[in-house]
Amino acid sequence: MKKRIFFGIVAIIAAFSIIGCKEDEEDPPPPEPFKLTVTGIPSSIDITGASLMAPTNPNIPIAIGINSNGTFTFYGPNETGRFPDSNKPFNTNGSYLVALAKANIQTFQEEKVWLYTQNSQPSPVEFSGNVTLEWKDFAEQQLP
Repeated sequence: MKKRIFFGIVAIIAAFSIIGCKEDEEDPPPPEPFKLTVTGIPSSIDITGASLMAPTNPNIPIAIGINSNGTFTFYGPNETGRFPDSNKPFNTNGSYLVALAKANIQTFQEEKVWLYTQNSQPSPVEFSGNVTLEWKDFAEQQLP
């Protein structure tokens, strides 16, 4: 009888340990960054990248994307604030000003900048996923 009680207790402990053990779970995939597609960019226009900026602080990019055939994948800026950091996928929902730029690849200094506008005024774009905008809605800005 003692053996049956002992084996019963061992069986219960084994059952609880199996139930209580989580199988090794894989790490969740990294978050997908927002993508912006700009349609209708003339072949004569060379766009290097895009930036998302808070409407209240349009001088500092929150996210930066490099052009790949008119599609920009956004990442948070690196420590210099001038280049995207591929370890920081950007997908924070919100309204952002969208700027496209032609930049010198060596210095990443903007040569030309186009800002998304509505009725000739800079207009924030709502991001809660991937967005598509038309080139005709971007206006070239004067650089200082």
